[in-house]
Amino acid sequence: MGRAKRQEPSCLLPGIMTDMYKLFRDSKYTYKTLAAKSGVSQHTLYKWFFRGVGNASIGNIEAVADVLGYELQLVRVVK
Repeated sequence: MGRAKRQEPSCLLPGIMTDMYKLFRDSKYTYKTLAAKSGVSQHTLYKWFFRGVGNASIGNIEAVADVLGYELQLVRVVK
């Protein structure tokens, strides 16, 4: 699951997981290092990005985003 095996996923989740995958893909991290730094398992990361599993907790998403150098924010949308 390391850097050498990265390829474009065939089934990305829409929205935040697509963005998160792109940030990960462009980072210096492998699944192993991202998992170690964020506390989110390699298996969970792989499921998010490649299997379309969409039940990620906000805490895990925030932990991964933080490692990648981002933060989550709420933005009010007025229609």
